[in-house]
Order: sequence, then C-alpha cells, then structure tokens
Amino acid sequence: MSELMGVWARARFGRRALAGAMLGLFVSVGLVSAQEGAPGYRVQVGAQDSRAGADALQDRVSGELGAIHDVYVVEAGGLFKVRVGDFVTRAEAGSLLAQVREMGYSDAWVAADQVRLGTAAGGGGAPEPEAAPQVEPAAPAVTEAPVIQPTPAPAQPRTNPVQAPERAPAEEASRSEADPPPEVEVFPAPRPEAAQPEERIEAPSTPEARAWPRVDDGAIRLDGRPTESAWDAAGSGWAKRPSSASGAAPGTSVQFAYDASAFYVATQVTHTRRGALADAADQAPSDQERVVVTIRRNGDVASSFGVTLSGVRIRYDDAWNREGAADWQAKTSATGDEWSSEIRIPYEVLGVDGDEAEAAWEVAVRWEDPKGAPSASHQQLPMEEFAQVFSFGGDGSIRLAVAPFYQASTAVATASPSWDTPASRVGGRIEVDAGESLRARAEIQPDYLDVRPDPAIVNLSPYETRFTEHRPFFRGLDNDQNAWAPGWGPSLFYSRRVGAVPGSSVLASGVESLQPSDLLGVAHIEGQQDRVSYRALGSLTRSSSITLPGGGGAPVTLDVSPQTFLGAARVQHHVSEGASVGASLTGVHRNMAATDPLASVLTEQAFAGQLDVAFHISEAASVQAFVGLSHLNGSASALQAIQTSSAHYLQRPDMDYADLDPVATSLTGFSGGVHTRIESGDIRFTSRAVAMNPNYNIQDAGFMRSADRIFGDAWIGWGREAGQASPFPGGVDVGAVTDWTFGGVHLRTSPTARANVGSGPWEARAAFRYDLEGLSAELTRGGPLMATPAGWQASLDASRKHASGEFGITGGYASDALDGTMIQGAVRASGSVAPGLDLWIEPGYRSVDDPRQYVMAEVGGPVATFGNRYVFAALEHRELFTRVGLGLQLRYGLSLEGYVEPFASSGAFAGFGELTAAQANDLLVYGTNGTTITSQPGGEQLVDAGGSQFTIPALDFAVRSFRSQVALGWVPLQSAKVTLAWLQGRASLTNQYEAP
Repeated sequence: MSELMGVWARARFGRRALAGAMLGLFVSVGLVSAQEGAPGYRVQVGAQDSRAGADALQDRVSGELGAIHDVYVVEAGGLFKVRVGDFVTRAEAGSLLAQVREMGYSDAWVAADQVRLGTAAGGGGAPEPEAAPQVEPAAPAVTEAPVIQPTPAPAQPRTNPVQAPERAPAEEASRSEADPPPEVEVFPAPRPEAAQPEERIEAPSTPEARAWPRVDDGAIRLDGRPTESAWDAAGSGWAKRPSSASGAAPGTSVQFAYDASAFYVATQVTHTRRGALADAADQAPSDQERVVVTIRRNGDVASSFGVTLSGVRIRYDDAWNREGAADWQAKTSATGDEWSSEIRIPYEVLGVDGDEAEAAWEVAVRWEDPKGAPSASHQQLPMEEFAQVFSFGGDGSIRLAVAPFYQASTAVATASPSWDTPASRVGGRIEVDAGESLRARAEIQPDYLDVRPDPAIVNLSPYETRFTEHRPFFRGLDNDQNAWAPGWGPSLFYSRRVGAVPGSSVLASGVESLQPSDLLGVAHIEGQQDRVSYRALGSLTRSSSITLPGGGGAPVTLDVSPQTFLGAARVQHHVSEGASVGASLTGVHRNMAATDPLASVLTEQAFAGQLDVAFHISEAASVQAFVGLSHLNGSASALQAIQTSSAHYLQRPDMDYADLDPVATSLTGFSGGVHTRIESGDIRFTSRAVAMNPNYNIQDAGFMRSADRIFGDAWIGWGREAGQASPFPGGVDVGAVTDWTFGGVHLRTSPTARANVGSGPWEARAAFRYDLEGLSAELTRGGPLMATPAGWQASLDASRKHASGEFGITGGYASDALDGTMIQGAVRASGSVAPGLDLWIEPGYRSVDDPRQYVMAEVGGPVATFGNRYVFAALEHRELFTRVGLGLQLRYGLSLEGYVEPFASSGAFAGFGELTAAQANDLLVYGTNGTTITSQPGGEQLVDAGGSQFTIPALDFAVRSFRSQVALGWVPLQSAKVTLAWLQGRASLTNQYEAP
C-alpha cells in the first residue's frame, strides 16, 4: 500500500498596468441612434389588449401606489403595457418591483433601457399624439446576423421595430417610397421556394468602447431575471439591423459583467407580435427560440453557449471537455411576451483562469429561431463573420498584467519512492496584450495546485495513454487540433509533454517515474500581421529526482529527468480566401553529460518540422497536403531503445525494408499526407492518406502510437456532421479505413458506419465497425507479424441537456472470431443541484476477455517463429470506477472544489501458450502436445516445451486506488487570491496468489 498526501497553500496577488486609455475588460459596441426619451429602468406591471383595459389597470395601480410613483401606458405591437417609474439604477427598480408583486401583480418585472412613450399618470405628461400610431422601440438588441456562419435564407424585405441604422444621404435618397419606414413593423410574405443568400452586414467601422464591469463574487444570483443591483453598472450594448431572415425578430437587450471566476451575460427578449411567446413555449426545446453567446479570447477558437426559452442549455462546439459540462449555467424566466436569461461562463470552461480573464475578448450575442433561419456552426471562424461583435480589449493600446504568487507545501509519503519536491516556491504570471499583432503570456514556476488529477488507468497495451489537458495555461493550446499543424495529420505538439517525465525514463532498479517534473517556466506568444499569423511556445523544466531506500537503510537519490527545454512554433500565410501555406517546428533539448546515467535511455535532442498547404479547387472541393521530417540524436543505447520501442519495432525479424542499427546515434524519418473534401448539396465525400516511414518519430514533443504506416480512409456522408449545427436532425457517414506497413504489407481493412441524430436537448452518436482478418505488428511486441481475427464493434453515446446540466450514457461492445469480447459502459450526470452548488458524477464499468494477451518472449523457439517463443494467455480483465466532482460558490469570495475517484481493476491469466508460426494466431497451449506447465508456490508457472524450461512470472493482479483532491479558494481583494489545496493518492497492487 502506498499513500501520498499533501497540503499546499498559495497566495496570488495581481497588479495590472495599462498603456493607453483602457482599464480592465472593454466592450466595443456599435450603437444605433435612439429616439429621444428617458432611458433607465422601469417596472412593467402588465399588458392589455385594449387601451381602455390598460387605462383601467393604470388607474388601479396608480391608486394603489399613490402619487409618489409615475404610472404610464406605452403601446407596442398591438399591446398596451402599463409601466411604473423612471429609475437610474436597477436596485431602485427592484425595490419597487418587490412592492408591486406584493400587491398581487406576480407577472411584473424590470424593463431595462426602454424608451418611454405615451402619457403619464395623473395628467402630468403631455397628451399622446393621435395623428400617428405610437410604436415602442424594442429593447436594446444585438444584431441578427448569425454568430457563426450564415446559411442561405429567403430574401424578404422587412425592418424591425427599432430605430434603424443611419443611412447615408445617397442611400436614403435611393430608398423607394414603397419601402416601409424603419420604425414600422412589416411582416414578410410567405417564403419563396428559391432561397437567396443572406446579405452580409458589416460591423460598425468606429465602435464605441465600454468597460465590462467587475462585480463582487456572489453578487449575481442566477435565476433568469437580471434584477440584482450588481447589474446596475453592467455594460450594455445594442445594435439592430434589417435582415432578410424570415419572420419578425424580437427586440433583445444585452448586459455584461464578470467577477473573479466567471463571465455573465443577461438578455431580455421582447416580442412585438401578440402570442408569439405563447406559441414558442408549446414547442419542443429543440424547436424553441434561443439566445446564443459566442466568445473567444485573443483570436482563439470561439466557443458558443446557448439557452432556449424553456432553459435548456446548448453547447454548439464539440471541442470541449465534457468534465466541464456542469461548470457553465443558464437560467431563463418568461412573462407575457417577454423572456429573460442569465448565463454564467466560468473561465475554466474557456481554458483560462481568473488572472487571465482581463484580456482581449470578443463576444457576439444572437437571438435565433430554429424554425425560421437555421445557421451552420463551425468551430473555427474569423470574427469578421460576425455582424456585430462586442470586443473588450484590443483597441491598439498595450496592456500588461502581472500576478505573482507564493506557495508553501508539505508532503507525506508512506511508501517508496518519495519525490523530492520544494517546500516553497515563488512564481507568477505575466501577460502582454498589444492587440492582434502580439499577445504574449508566461508563467514562472507555475503551481497548478487545484488542477484535477488524471483518472486511474490500467494499461496492458504497448502504447501510452493520451490524457486530457487540465492545466489552464495549456488547455486552449492542446484542444485546438489545428494550432500547431493540420488536425488530420500527425500531432506535432502534445501539451502534456511540457513538464512531464519522459516515458522512457526507467531506472535500473525497475522504478518507473510517474511524477511530473517541476516546470520552471513556460511562455507563449501569438499574433497576426496582415495575412501572416504566428505562434510560439517555449518551456524549461528543472531536473527531477526521487529517493529510494538503499543498503543498510541509507536513502539513495536517483535522477529521473534532466533539465529540459521544449519549444514549438508555427507560421501560416493566408494567401487568399481558402488558400494557405504553413510551417511548423518543434524541438526538445535535454541538458545531460555523456556520463549521465539518463543519457543511456533519453535522447539529447529531438526536432520535427512540417510544411503544409491548403487550397480550394472549386467552391465545392478542397485539398490539403503536408510533408514532414523528424530527427533525433543521442547515445547509441538511447537510440536503440527508441528503435525497439512500440513506435518502431525495427527489431522485427520479418521486416526486410528497414534495419535496426544498434550503434546509430541519430535517427531521421519523414512523413507526408493528402486530405480531400468534396461537397455537393447535402452529400459530402472526404478522403485521407498519411504515410510515415519506419524512422519517423515525434514523441519527444508530440504524440504518436507507431510509425511504419501507410494509413488511408474514405467517407461519403449525408446530412449533419457530428458536432455541427445543421437544419438536418442528423447525419450518416459510411466509409472504410485501411492500414499498411511502409513495406507494402496489408495490415487491416475496416468498413465503418457512423450516425448522429438529435437536436435540442437530445443528441446521440452511434458507430459500427467490422474488422476483416488482418495482421498486427504490435501483438508480439517486436516479434513477427501476427494474424488478427475478424470481428466487429459498436458504440453509442447519447446525452440529454437540461436547464442545469446534462445526463448521458456511453456504451460499447466488441466481439471477434476467437470469442474475445469487450463490454464497457458509463453514465454521466452533471448539473446544478442547489444555488451555487454544481455536481458531476460518472460511474463506469469495463469487462474484457482477450484470448490473445501478450505475456513474454523467450529464446529457444521454433524456426517458424524465428527462434523465439512468443507467449500469450487468455485474460479476464474487469474494471470499476466512479468519478465525482463538485464546485461550491460560498459567500465572502470563498469557493470550494473537490474531486474523488475510487477505482478497482483485476486481471486473471489462464490458458498459456505460444505462437505456432509467424502471420498466424494459433497457439500451442502448454500442457498439450508433449508440453507441460506446473504452478509454483508463488504463483509462477514452470513450462517445459521441447526440452526447454522457463518460468512465467505471476501475472494475476488486483489494483485498488483512491484519489481525492479538495481546493478552497478565497478572493479577499479584486486582484488577490488565496488557495488551500489537499491532495491524497492511495493505491495498492497485490497478486491473488499467496504462498502456502
């Protein structure tokens, strides 16, 4: 049993300096000219169908409130609305709102930034003009153009009930008299059969900058009604343009705020057509109107968050971590023909923390109706596609943010080895923002105390597990597949390599390093000049060591990782629309002497580079291609270890197109690939071919499973692609995947079908794959190719999003001709279980029966297997786990986060035997055909085969682990944070066999 416990205390202080006329977060908003009136906050008591009814309600309310309050009637969309007061702050209006509701008007609510029209109660105002009908302007509204990418929509002229943008004199003169005036609602004619492209609406050329204000933690309580006093100072912006989309769009007001942990967006939607909201409320959530907030930081990939009228949350992009599903929240409230929403988006969901929040952000908000004008969603988009962008920061000034911290820690290890970690450290974060031309950030001795630990895994394959990135600094860099190279090719950069102990760092004593190294510092810069974009990252990791008990009880300290520099860079030139040329480079240098023991297992230097191009052959067809090169150098023993690893297996006895070089001190490889896509209406065709020669290696900075591959796939699909918004309720893709060695040996072909269905709260994805009989280069772990049986597998992932979270199930089943099976399943649930309390839980189970689990290789085998015995066994493997996380927002700037994971795994081996011949999968089972196998007291197996004797070690195992983490955060000041973290890891690994 081993146990590791630790307590860390961290204090972080921030200081921000600014060059220019900016402070904090800024919002650039294009404003339209508003009609004269009294802006502010008013309490709307109710709405009536007739003026007589409204006058009667006005008299009744006025009599109940007394003459101290101004009660008046406004007309909008055929309804007469009774409102009270003109307040400067929302708090004042909220106080009156509580009084009005106590009087029995439960549907009353606060209307913000409305323009008052009509007569005042008590005859205090001027009489209402009778010559022309009064039309109430809609609340401040965001532009209607799609947040992501507009799709063709019927061209119908209409204007919205809001002051139109100012026209240039020439444009005003050219307007036909038949065109309606901007302030009059015109309902469009029925849709024509032929759809026309939606017009592009340009953002204002000189947007006004407004501060997005910071509020106290806990000041905003999410209930769907933005009535808290914290919203009084909230930033707001409005812009409304005529659009060719079908249907009359409502007016929409938007307000913004942020605190130490999250962004907040509040919206109010006002329908001018009577009964519009009642009609929408009867629809299924997938068909309901919704508000969509799209946000991105410093030009990164945008994330979109939506909430429907009934409060169902919708996440539009699919490049997000499901573990964060419960972290963002949305609430709605509906009254009459108006509904409001409040959305909270924590910084962690966007891949940053509170210290990085005050940066250059871009936000767009859109009201949309799925029944009226569906839109297509793309994860990567230029913000120029937005018709209206709210941008806080990036106005040309240079912004500097500095956040130093101090950490003190203590750790207790009850088993060997123990890790040598510093008791305290001083570090910090620096960020410089000069707009699109340059954005830079760096962390010195980062702590990452409250980063969620990786899940427990028992990996019996020859390949490493790829883990999700949780560190805030790297999450955006690692999740974006196209950040460092085209996402369909090799992964040149894997952020978990930064600060990690190399996977090949195995000590002579048999102890393998699992503890991350200490990261001295990391920096990242990015920017764009004209058509050229660039980014670069550099990190420095200090050497790491562990302490082991030595002879006579004296401790022995061993190095497990040297001081390491890791860097990555990419430059891309956008030649024209749809055409680009890019170059990527990664490098690793380890500071080791030739006599250092680590130099015998680790490379000294590793480089990888790639050139790529992308262009459109036509509007419907595109092509991408790349060529890559890798180079390693180090000691002969280190290079031999790499050549014989699962990434290469150059020692394979049946490989005649590449050789293992035991004295080589360098290794150079290359790669290349082509990707095509053709679209025609609702049909699409994609294909890909990637080749990597046997010496290609990017594992020092990137991620790869194996080289020596020529990989290809081709797909034909219809409808929606998984993870994309579409007017279609689903989509289907059918294709095949094929794999060859670089020497031309066919390994496998797998026909595959994929489907996705659902919109709104429900979504499901299913896949089916059939594997034809083939060959495997990894089953024998460097031995000859081995045959694989035919088999099939199916998987399902279904989820339902609701107002406060998500519920989903994941399952899979596989079977093959050798009676091997795999069954796995998990249930995940996340949501807000109480005000300020978020909870997510994911229990799961996995069962594997593998009749061909590799055990070991032994010399002295038959000629058919090149003189070696490749021993296999039938494995019964069972796993059970539960992962639980919670987040609690407390008063006085306190927050609590926790994570626990109990895990159990067991494996039993039986039916030992050896491979009979290369490129076969038959076994000579020990105990048959003149062979014997005898169990030993310690669980070992003694085998006698053909006169040769050898021992199979005890392999049955039972693993139990329990990981827990609790982090208490306190924000006493706006730019200071204190964190107290507790981490505990308990694990045991025992054999089932016990000596008599």
